[in-house]
Amino acid sequence: MLRDYLMSAAIFSLFSFVWFGWAQETLAQKWRWPVAIASGIAFLIACYSGYLSYHHWHQASALTNQLNYYGYLIFVVVELILAGGGAFLLSKKQQSANIAPWISLVVGSHFIALQFVFRDPSFYILAALMIGISIYTLCRRMAAKSALVGVGNGIILLSFAIYNLSRFWLY
Repeated sequence: MLRDYLMSAAIFSLFSFVWFGWAQETLAQKWRWPVAIASGIAFLIACYSGYLSYHHWHQASALTNQLNYYGYLIFVVVELILAGGGAFLLSKKQQSANIAPWISLVVGSHFIALQFVFRDPSFYILAALMIGISIYTLCRRMAAKSALVGVGNGIILLSFAIYNLSRFWLY
């Protein structure tokens, strides 16, 4: 649905911007400019998609259905509890390097559930990519986990934002 494509583009690009920012925590100096440019592109797409969303707000949406809307809210609340609770426990256990991959794992997993709300099979691909990066990073001993997860998720989410924006224009 048009509004859902635009909102997905806005949300995915905004969170792409956030993941690129988190990557800066442990990012190698030579990657700072390319990631900063990608972050800027994500921010611009978020603003543009948000503007278009505002102007198409009264278009149909999967969230118009009350059951879908409540399902969406439940998935988001559960995601926040799992992500925050896991981050808190990892911090307490002196495992803060694993917080970014943990959050990525939770966020990636929530796209599986959201596919049932939005009926968009591309969410399975998005979930698989984010979960894959999360598991790969959790299994590696490295100092720059937030850089790998941040850049990886930034690219993935920016790609899906562009994909959804193109779906809007081709609809």
